[in-house]
Amino acid sequence: MKVALLLLLPTLAAAQSPDSLIQQLEAIHAATIKSPLPISERAMNIYLSNKLGYYLSDPNDLTLYKNSVLLDAATGQVAVNHSLYQPKGLDQRTKTFTSIGVKTNVRDVRYTRFGFLAKQTWITKEHIRYADPAEKTTMDALTTGILQTLTKEIRTRAADFKTTDSTVRQQFNTDLRDEYYYTFALRQSEMLARRLDYSLITLDWTSLSCYIPLITENTRVAPAPASAFTTRHGYPLQLELSHTRLWESVPAGRFYLTITAGLLLNNSRDGYQLDTTASKEYYLGDYSNFLTSTVTARFAWFPPTSHVGFSLHAEQSFGPYHALNGYLGVPIVLIDKKAEPACNFEFEVRFFDLANTLPPGRGPGKTAIGLTVGIPFSKIAF
Repeated sequence: MKVALLLLLPTLAAAQSPDSLIQQLEAIHAATIKSPLPISERAMNIYLSNKLGYYLSDPNDLTLYKNSVLLDAATGQVAVNHSLYQPKGLDQRTKTFTSIGVKTNVRDVRYTRFGFLAKQTWITKEHIRYADPAEKTTMDALTTGILQTLTKEIRTRAADFKTTDSTVRQQFNTDLRDEYYYTFALRQSEMLARRLDYSLITLDWTSLSCYIPLITENTRVAPAPASAFTTRHGYPLQLELSHTRLWESVPAGRFYLTITAGLLLNNSRDGYQLDTTASKEYYLGDYSNFLTSTVTARFAWFPPTSHVGFSLHAEQSFGPYHALNGYLGVPIVLIDKKAEPACNFEFEVRFFDLANTLPPGRGPGKTAIGLTVGIPFSKIAF
């Protein structure tokens, strides 16, 4: 029944009158009452966009905003992403979307990286659990009140708008429809955020991403100190498949668990297989390009109502470079005046080569302090 009602919306929208708009909102509300969700699909998109936005420290992290910037102070990398998703304006959940962007490093200009990012994300349907069945009934009643208030507003504005020009009237009806589609969803999400009438929401998403270098990495290397130096070229193409589960629990807080499998076209310099000269600009040893596969697990937790959390990250590489790396992090979310995530900081203590697989003197050291900054901006894509 819900699908049938939603399929009628484009037809109803064609009429573009205040009465048809009210009928559309009533249809959305009727479908929500029959569903297990406390609010409509589009309202849940808005609500979850703020929950998802609490953790943004990697280009593969999910954000429902149109644009985002991620800075990694430890590696000197900057990534800019843009979602190609175009909202349909109807009461539908976001199921899948494509993002594109660029990534570069700004710390070491001698080894510049610049490339193209692409990511496809699939989002499952959210599941909700109530502490008491009355919570669902209460939200349905509150949503009915929201709908009644909006109905009065729509009729008042339509009556106050005086024009005999059919084109102007049609544009007014179109703008009114778009505005109140969004307003209805927004007020539902705000009501749920205030009341928290649920016990647990779970959501999963899977992402397939790739990094395609647009320039090569050039390395001056010689097989021995007495040999001539030559320039070798690296092409760090990268492919990653990740799956994340979010648990949004009223009593326990917010949990993220991400498992990622990756494949990187690595090289001897980046894999710490070469010795450096005294100038640190030239390398000694046998240079080669090789594949490095990785398995990464990441866990993050934010206590209830807290903007400060805890994260744990472990990454095991396989192949000629097979180090075990990890970090402990403290993510902090800055909230704007609308109580929405505006900026994400994560302070990290990074640990390298925990299993001591690299020869002495090679590698970035054993520990380092890191900082990532994630900034979602522009409008929400839903």
